[in-house]
Amino acid sequence: GRVFGALDAKDAAGHVVTLIAQQSAILPKGRRVLRLTPVDYSAGEPKPPAFDLRPPLHVRGKLQFFGGGEISIDQVVR
Repeated sequence: GRVFGALDAKDAAGHVVTLIAQQSAILPKGRRVLRLTPVDYSAGEPKPPAFDLRPPLHVRGKLQFFGGGEISIDQVVR
């Protein structure tokens, strides 16, 4: 299946960004590292943020699987 979705993240400086999950195939019983790309929607259009993210990041939201199912995320990334 494929994973898609967006997560909200807040860094140590209080910056808020949206992290978009890279859509890549995950084979049954397989494991993958998902790349999360920061996107800033504050101007109404997606663009890279104008600031550097400072760890730790508090990340929350849901990722969904094509074909059904989802996973909730509420993690601190250091």
